[in-house]
Amino acid sequence: VIEESQPNRHPQRNAVIGSLIQAKNLYRKYKNIAAVDGITFHVEPGETYGLLGPNGAGKTTTMRMLSGLTPVDSGTLTVAGIDVVQDSRSVREIMGVVTQHDGLDTGLTVYQNLFLYGFLIGLSKSRAQKRTHEVLEFFNLRDRSGANVYELSGGMKRRLAIARSMMGSPTVIVLDEPSTGLDPQSR
Repeated sequence: VIEESQPNRHPQRNAVIGSLIQAKNLYRKYKNIAAVDGITFHVEPGETYGLLGPNGAGKTTTMRMLSGLTPVDSGTLTVAGIDVVQDSRSVREIMGVVTQHDGLDTGLTVYQNLFLYGFLIGLSKSRAQKRTHEVLEFFNLRDRSGANVYELSGGMKRRLAIARSMMGSPTVIVLDEPSTGLDPQSR
């Protein structure tokens, strides 16, 4: 339903052989505490992968390392064949990220939040408009496109945050606490 007609800026994103995500012995320390201590995993194309554990287990830190937002202290991490440590910018260009906290602009409408995000990630004005309409339709948000974000329920805000992560037609989507606030049929 959602298509991408932009030229491929990252040829390696279509040339992935083997794992889409490869993490080996990832380690991240905050002061004297190991937040992530030697985790190894891989995710194949088309696969859904979840990290489960109690609060403080390192799930969010792992996802932040995966998306290039938190540095990796040691270990290797590649996404679509791109080394996250060496080229986190390219990784962020092919990744949609939904953090624990939505980060939506409550002073803007649903449409404006999506359009602005598309523009900020480098889509042209016409492409951002087209993509915004596609995403609104796909996530069943079209009837709320003119609503201010502050008017939305928690579940609708979460759905909008997930929709926003799709604006760039990502190869990989990372969701931290994805079902928080969503009603059962949206999960």
